[in-house]
Amino acid sequence: MNTFLELTKKDLIIKRSGALQKARSFFYEHNYVEVDCPLLSPFAALDNHIDLLKTDSIIPYYLHSSPEYGMKKLLSEGAPSIFQISHVFRSGEKGSKHAQEFSMAEFYKIDIQYSDFMEETLLFIKLFTGERACEYFSYRAVFETYLGLNPYTEIEAIKEHVEQKLGLDTFGFTDDDILTTAMSALIEPLFTKDHLVIVTDFPPSQAALATCLKNGENDVVAHRFEIYSGGLELANGYHELSCPVELEKRFEALNHLRTLQNKTPYPIDRALLEAMKSYFPPCCGVACGLDRLLMLEMGIKDISLIQSLPSV
Repeated sequence: MNTFLELTKKDLIIKRSGALQKARSFFYEHNYVEVDCPLLSPFAALDNHIDLLKTDSIIPYYLHSSPEYGMKKLLSEGAPSIFQISHVFRSGEKGSKHAQEFSMAEFYKIDIQYSDFMEETLLFIKLFTGERACEYFSYRAVFETYLGLNPYTEIEAIKEHVEQKLGLDTFGFTDDDILTTAMSALIEPLFTKDHLVIVTDFPPSQAALATCLKNGENDVVAHRFEIYSGGLELANGYHELSCPVELEKRFEALNHLRTLQNKTPYPIDRALLEAMKSYFPPCCGVACGLDRLLMLEMGIKDISLIQSLPSV
């Protein structure tokens, strides 16, 4: 495995080219069609934890944080299983694992079982990590395993744990803020680097754009999964919500959260909602951070060192 110090810029360019070729070959072999959705949109992808970059124009446009909404419009118009490899943008994100601009591979497969789609996503990730053992946890089980606390029934105890371990003042935190902080700061760093860790069955309040169903423990959970190597999140996937009425409610709830946090609400993509009213296929989708996969493949610990020309 090469390290950054052993790589010239030429080596890095060639490695990235090989990674793109390898990714595209995987998708073609698994019956996906490549699409090319715009980076700019007058609408904004809504996520409580992501702020967007926008243009300084009479009508503001947003640089997408994911091609998700555009790809879903194509699916509603009859596209087959699709993928896109593109640059995505997130305001204010900078660090060894984060950048304001980075590369993402996003793909949607029609008429596939949720569990089968997780396995297909793992096959894609292993192109870069090599063969690894996998550990599966439900969201509830990962909290019980690493903190000894149930995220559904012991939120106050988790809050106290976060305050004590991290020295945080959690006044004004929602329950999801508490859980997200505990997950990212207390649990994820404990994941072994030798395994791929798959967390499934998220709380409905963290469903994002995933469907919700009861599981075997009688919890209502979101069909959402995340895949990690050590504390590095590699993928975030869903059994996709197909009901535009429910989707609109979630968009409005996310904007309400932004308002409570003194953030400007984002314009809702009503063109997506209208398209889904006509048709949206049963499908699963996932976003994978391509730069992070290259970091693992090449043994590089800073995302800026894996980018040919970092934007900042």
